Amino acid sequence: MSAVLKIPKFFHKHFVNVEDLSKKDIENILSLTQTLESMSRKSKNFIAENKIIANLFFEPSTRTRLSFESAAYSLGAKVLTVAEPNTSSISKGETIEDTIKVVSNYCDLIVMRSSNDLPLQASAVSDVPVINAGSGTLKHPTQALTDLYAVKKKFNKLSNLNIAFVGDLKHSRAVNSLALAFSKFSNNNFFFISPEELKLSSAVFKKVKEKSNVSQLDSFNKILPELDIIYLTRLQRERFKNFKKFEKAYVLNSNSLKNVKKNLIIMHPLPRTNEIPVSLDKSKHSYYFEQAACGVPVREALLTLLLKQKKSV
Repeated sequence: MSAVLKIPKFFHKHFVNVEDLSKKDIENILSLTQTLESMSRKSKNFIAENKIIANLFFEPSTRTRLSFESAAYSLGAKVLTVAEPNTSSISKGETIEDTIKVVSNYCDLIVMRSSNDLPLQASAVSDVPVINAGSGTLKHPTQALTDLYAVKKKFNKLSNLNIAFVGDLKHSRAVNSLALAFSKFSNNNFFFISPEELKLSSAVFKKVKEKSNVSQLDSFNKILPELDIIYLTRLQRERFKNFKKFEKAYVLNSNSLKNVKKNLIIMHPLPRTNEIPVSLDKSKHSYYFEQAACGVPVREALLTLLLKQKKSV
């Protein structure tokens, strides 16, 4: 094989919260991600050979679930998937603890997504590593790492950036996790832009404010010329009732981009609704599809680290 794979030390059995990672952990993950992305599938499919990954997705997902499956297959693993809660014994009243104790006998690693904090409960009883693929409204740690890697690829740095997070920040676990992850890097300026009712979690805001320069605004128009990154989120209609009053609150359009920096990037964890019109897809600033593509190598890196592969080639 043409590439030499050096796996950094990683002192975590599970990955359920981005706050568990140090800055060095994040740098190691992103470095390994870069290496894996440069390798062909054939040259890395030994890494998880004869391993079985169980995907327990108790909440709808497209990009996260498929990117984890793609990552597992690329590394040579087999995949078991539960894609809906009503197809599991949880719908019959089984506790998550019992489910995990059983499933951990069937696999080498569990990837889990839920509308509440089941991944944390699972990690407490699992005999194999557990990865949180999204839980509740605050945690989406693998999306945060995906976003950091996308930014690192574009700017070759994760410090000294002006970043606006825009939209439904209250319900966006991607934003809450990314803000916490980004705050581990120095000299970043964060602008949290939302209606009063949809502000970022106060607990997360407080933690980010301890380490970074932060502002809370109700409009992005005045600060657009200062930004390196504008990170938009959809209105998560499924999580609250009075969504119609906010439907058109924060929509980006071509007029918005007239006086922005040449290297500004538009990011979005997807799916989008009307906050970014399709007409902007061809803009030099649009970066959300490239961002989504980073999900596979990032998840390859996490699977590699948590499966504790020690081989070098």
